[in-house]
Amino acid sequence: MSFSNKYQIRNIPNLSGGLNDFADPTEIRDNEMASCENFEVDDKTIKTAPGYVMYDGSPVADRYWGIFHARFSSGTQRLIRQRGSTLEYDNGSGTWTNCTLPNYASPATTVVLAQVQCSFEMLNDIVLWSNGTDSVMSSTDGITWTLRSSLPKAKKLLHNGLNRILYLAQPAVPSRIDWSDINDPLTVGASNYQFIGKNDSDDIVDAVITPTGGLFVNKTTRFYSISDVTEGTVSVDPLGYAPCVGRTAVSTENSIIWAGPNGEIYEYSGQVGVISGNLSRSNISPANISLMTAVYFNGKYRLALPEGANNYNSLELVVNRKLYTGKNENPYVITRNRRNIGCYGVENRFVSSVSRTRLYFGASLYTALFAYINDFRDSAVTQGLNGAEQTCYFSTKFFQEDNPYYLKRYVKSFIDIFVEQETDFTLSYRFDKNGQWTDVSRTATGEDIDWIYDDNNTGGFDEGYSFSGVATNKIFQDLEKSQDPYGIQLKITVSTNKDVSFYGLAYKFLTKSNFH
Repeated sequence: MSFSNKYQIRNIPNLSGGLNDFADPTEIRDNEMASCENFEVDDKTIKTAPGYVMYDGSPVADRYWGIFHARFSSGTQRLIRQRGSTLEYDNGSGTWTNCTLPNYASPATTVVLAQVQCSFEMLNDIVLWSNGTDSVMSSTDGITWTLRSSLPKAKKLLHNGLNRILYLAQPAVPSRIDWSDINDPLTVGASNYQFIGKNDSDDIVDAVITPTGGLFVNKTTRFYSISDVTEGTVSVDPLGYAPCVGRTAVSTENSIIWAGPNGEIYEYSGQVGVISGNLSRSNISPANISLMTAVYFNGKYRLALPEGANNYNSLELVVNRKLYTGKNENPYVITRNRRNIGCYGVENRFVSSVSRTRLYFGASLYTALFAYINDFRDSAVTQGLNGAEQTCYFSTKFFQEDNPYYLKRYVKSFIDIFVEQETDFTLSYRFDKNGQWTDVSRTATGEDIDWIYDDNNTGGFDEGYSFSGVATNKIFQDLEKSQDPYGIQLKITVSTNKDVSFYGLAYKFLTKSNFH
C-alpha cells in the first residue's frame, strides 16, 4: 500500500450552488455548501450577507406586526407600522409618532390592537388596516384613524390592481372573498362576495395578484385562480394542492411563491413544485406557523420563520431567483441568515428627484430594532448589523476525491479572499465528516491596488495606466494530520461589518495507489 508520488489539486468551485443541508455532506454537489449562515451568493461569488441599518429615531422595545408605505395624491408619503398594540407613522425622517386611534364605548376607550399580523392597503387616498380580529380602520392621512365596523374583518387586504379592495380570510367565513364597490373602499355591497371552494374544508390563508393581473388564492392545503373582480361573473378555478401558512405568498415576474408549515417553499408557474428540496425541514411548532412572513425584493424571495419551538421568527431563508442551479427540486440558489424578522415592508419614494427603494423589517422579538436591509449594498452604509459585526460561516462538501475507499494525505489549503479592510477569519478543516474541527486563525489584509502601466517599466504612470482588477488575498495554510484519512471538509468563519468575498478555495493532496 503506497501513495502516488504526484500531488493533485482540488479546486473547489465558487459555491454558487447555495446551501444543501438536506443531503449527506458527501453527496452534495461540489459547488454546494453543507452549512451556511449569513453568507449569500452574489453572481458566482460567496460574500457576507447584506447588513441592516436602524431606522428609528426613538426606538421603543416591542414586536412589529406590519409595515406600509402610503402615497397620497397630494404628494405626501408616510411609512406606517404596527408596533405592539398601536400604530405609528413617519414622514421620512426616522422619527416615529403615535397615530391617533379611535375611541369606542362609554366612557371613551382608545382602541388597543391585537398583536397579530396585520394588513394594510390603499385606494383613492384612503388607507385601510385590518388584522382579522379587530374592526377594520381607515385613515385619509395615515395619522388619524376611524373604526369601520361595517367592513369585513379580513386577515388580508388586497388591492385588485384596478379599482377595488378585496377582503380575504375572514374568521367568520374563511372560504369567502368580499370586495368593495368600484373606487369606494369603505363600501362592500351586499352581493359583493364569492366563496372559494366553499365545501373543501379549507380556509383562505393568503392571496396575491398574479403577474398577468388575475387573483391567486392560497387555502390551507390547495390553491385557486380567480378571475378579476369586475361587474361580471367571477370565475373560480382550482389549480392544485400544496399547503400554505402565514403571510408568505408573493408574486414574482412570472410565478407565485409561498411557504408550507415546515418552511418548505413552493412555486407555481403553470404547475406547482417544491423549490427548497436542498433544505432540511425546520420542524416548526404548529402553534407558531402563522408568524411566518415573506417578501419579494430585488429578485429574491425572503422567508422569515420561527425555528423549532421558537414563538418568534428567528431565521431567514433567501431564494435568489436570479441565480439558477439547474436542479428541478432546487432551481434557485438558497442561503440562510440569522435574523429576527416579524414583518417586511417596501418603500418606493422620490427623494430630491431620485428614486429610492428600500426593504424594511421590524423585529419579531421585544427589541427596538426597526431597520432597512442594505440589499443593494450601498457602499456608504455598513454591511453589519446596525454597525455591529455579524458572524458568518459556510462549510464545503466533504470531499473524498471520487473514491471514498482510498486513503489520502492532505497537505495544504488555499483561500482567495477579498476584504475592504484588515479582517481576521478562521479556517477550519476536518477529516471525519462528523469529527471535530481543527481551527486556524488567519488575517486578510485590506485592498491593495495593483497597477498596470505602459511606460517600459520606468516607474512612472502614463495615460495607459489602469487598475488590474480586484486585489485579493492569496492565503496558503498547511494541513496537519497524523493519520491518513479518507476525505476532507473545509469551513470559513468571519465576524465583520464589511463586505467579505471568497473567490476560490483549493487544497493539495496525495492518494494511496492501492487499497488492501
